[in-house]
Amino acid sequence: MKRFRNSLYRLFDLQLSWMHSFLNTEGVVPDSSRFSLGESVAEMKYSIKQWIHENKTEVNSQYRNQAHQEQLTLFKFDSEEIVNQWASMGDAEMGGRSKSTLAFGTNKKLLWTGNVDTAVPRDGTTFQSGYVGIRSRPFLCSFFRTGVIDLNPWNTIEIRLRGDGRRYHFNLQIDEQFEQTYEDLFFHPIFTRGGPYWEVIQIPFSHLVLSNSGIMAYQTSPPERALFRNMGFSLVEHFDGPFRLEIDYIKVLQDDAHKQAHAYEYAGATHGYDFGTKYDKI
Repeated sequence: MKRFRNSLYRLFDLQLSWMHSFLNTEGVVPDSSRFSLGESVAEMKYSIKQWIHENKTEVNSQYRNQAHQEQLTLFKFDSEEIVNQWASMGDAEMGGRSKSTLAFGTNKKLLWTGNVDTAVPRDGTTFQSGYVGIRSRPFLCSFFRTGVIDLNPWNTIEIRLRGDGRRYHFNLQIDEQFEQTYEDLFFHPIFTRGGPYWEVIQIPFSHLVLSNSGIMAYQTSPPERALFRNMGFSLVEHFDGPFRLEIDYIKVLQDDAHKQAHAYEYAGATHGYDFGTKYDKI
């Protein structure tokens, strides 16, 4: 019986490895020794059902795209469960002093607060400080794969927020397969006006700027919207003190009046294969 169970464990590992190579996606294959015989079979059945459902959803999304759905809400922060799908970070994790926290606010919106401290730690390697950020957590698909979202049918991002007058950055990270472009990030500045009133920000995809590890590319290319992995907000400031940003929703929409393919000069190569892209400091 033990030999039979070990054979099933090896089969479970082989099937997961084969599915990972077949689907050509990233993910973490779990150690089968943590699963009992029943759990292994149940996990395999669940992953197969989930994979079938994902393929049906993908086929349906093609018909949905042909129907030209005007907008799609990615995040509506009206519950603590949705807020928990995001994570906060700061340079305090790397020796700095800037910290931030995420919470479900009393007005039922995402509340991002914290403190920015530009004091550079005396470690001999850090030359700049004063960074905080939040981003959406990666979500898993069947067979422990990292999922992506297809944003090709739409051309504009819409965000409803209320800020404190600081300049924030909206970030969109693309799922890359190459090491040279894995840290690529598309961003756009958001100038909040402060005060008690909410504001709606619209960012066309053609206005996003490419950067890599905090260095901006001045010969960029438009993002591949089908490879969206996660999104977030960051604050890189030269002024110490507290900050506060509230977010109601993030959605994508199709603005038929916007015909621009790309707002900046670029070399013409498709993003992900242009290894000659030139970068400049932000």
